[in-house]
Amino acid sequence: MGSKMTSQKGRRTMFWGMSFRTLIVTLVLIFAIIAIYQLKVLTSLDPTDVRQEVSAATRDFKGHDVCRLFNNMSNINRIIVQHEFAGFRNVSRDELVGNLVPNIVYYVWCENATFEFKHYLSVLSAWKILQPDMIEFHYFGEIRFGHYNDWFNRLVRTIPSFHAMRAPSNWDGEELGCDPWLGLALVDDRGGIYVSANTIIADSLFKYRKRDLTVILQGRNSTNEISILIGKSHNSRHNSSIDSLVRYYQALPRISNFCDFSGHNLPGHKTFACVAIPDSTILYPEDYFTVNSSFGNLVRTLMYGNPAPRIPLKSQSAVPKIVHYTWFGSQHMTFMMYLSMLSTLYIVNPEKVYIHCDGYLHGTYYDKILKDKRVVFVYREKPGYIYTHRLLYSQHRSDIVRGDVLLKYGGIYLDWDVLWLRPIDDLIQSGYDAIANFDHMRHAQYPNTINLGVFLAKPRSAFLKRWQDALVDYKSDDFLYNAVLLPYKVYENFPETLYIERRLQVMCFHLKCHPAFHPNFHDFSEAQEFDWRKDVYAIHFTFPDPHEYDNVTSLMNGKGMFADIGRYVLQFADKLPK
Repeated sequence: MGSKMTSQKGRRTMFWGMSFRTLIVTLVLIFAIIAIYQLKVLTSLDPTDVRQEVSAATRDFKGHDVCRLFNNMSNINRIIVQHEFAGFRNVSRDELVGNLVPNIVYYVWCENATFEFKHYLSVLSAWKILQPDMIEFHYFGEIRFGHYNDWFNRLVRTIPSFHAMRAPSNWDGEELGCDPWLGLALVDDRGGIYVSANTIIADSLFKYRKRDLTVILQGRNSTNEISILIGKSHNSRHNSSIDSLVRYYQALPRISNFCDFSGHNLPGHKTFACVAIPDSTILYPEDYFTVNSSFGNLVRTLMYGNPAPRIPLKSQSAVPKIVHYTWFGSQHMTFMMYLSMLSTLYIVNPEKVYIHCDGYLHGTYYDKILKDKRVVFVYREKPGYIYTHRLLYSQHRSDIVRGDVLLKYGGIYLDWDVLWLRPIDDLIQSGYDAIANFDHMRHAQYPNTINLGVFLAKPRSAFLKRWQDALVDYKSDDFLYNAVLLPYKVYENFPETLYIERRLQVMCFHLKCHPAFHPNFHDFSEAQEFDWRKDVYAIHFTFPDPHEYDNVTSLMNGKGMFADIGRYVLQFADKLPK
């Protein structure tokens, strides 16, 4: 009896011991999953901070250190929360008392015009630096936006206290015009801060809220344009009489402060509380990714939450040396496709070449290519939808598969109309998470676009994930948007996730080539010169393919650069297994 009880007790002890170990392992797995998820969330944050915290959380981990792991993981949560407030000025509770001016910001929009990045920065600066109780955007004209200039919609989705409202058509003083007069009238009526939509706030205006009235003009050498007006309601120094407003406005230069108004240089000196952007100046985020100036620091702080230059990140891992093609439907392999495969197999020299296809390729050239055992056919059903959006173009199906395959496995994707000209081992080993090139096409208001016809990426690339997530707004009827315009918007928002290699591919449209490293590569009217033997890694014939690549005879009889390139690639056919 005693031995039986002892045996049962031993089994119970063993059971509880195993259960405790199982519990520990389960908790560790849960924390690991949480950490992985959080790392994905953190792809847009400062990677140095994140990696340090994750490293600290998992360094020398022992199975019984669950509490320590939990505490360290909370540091990652802290970074996430801190990022939500990145770029905001630190405020003190002292700002709550002694103010004559309420913390309300007014904007006035008068014309039928596009709401640009500079206007976005203006409102963003008011939100993050002034941290007002509310931001009112009064508009008379049409607020225009589109694929690129979606800045106004971003404000609506981002700022809880942002409210756009149509301005009254018959306010007192309408004969004077719209801006700044409606702004002055709003301040006079309710008190607050009027900010011109071309003005970017660079420093706190807190001290001015303790005064009856403060006016900040565009600049000492500019016209008497008001950038900022801060005042209490029914101010004794300018009453509701329009005549009084006019007289007061004429006296402004003698009693005003000034913004920096430096034209196109825009240094944004720290001695100024604001920067006034000229109407003729167009700002783009990419112009300030790395520019070393106070204004550049301000733009990055507002846009990305950190004044540090936005440069692509590197790690020690390499891009997998595998190549992906896609094809849907049955197709006789053309001579152009054959040349592309030859250049891939013997210039890039990958470990594998995967052809993702729902039908099959056939023909003499395909039979020759299949003799190289590195070529692998992968069945892939043709996608029909993305985030419930119907795919209308075959090229869009390729876009969807390209992103999915590279996100899972990494590697090198290229279109069938691309020929490699030199090895890419230096790019593969560069450490960048993803590598692409600007497109030669400039579209509407976009400063640049991105062509993913040649694209290198590591598995789980942050850029790829951001692009895939952004396809929730896929546009079925827009041929260019999803894989040319949208990738640029992702790059603009997360520039540290993608390295732009301007020599990755030169694109040729209507047989005129436009290397992205050339200053005039957006000029469609003229081809730009380059040396194909040393200037670029690949050449991409977006439309049409050169007639020299119709067949072997055309190539051997051809003259000029395209024929030279084709014959250079064709010589590698001798390397195919017999």
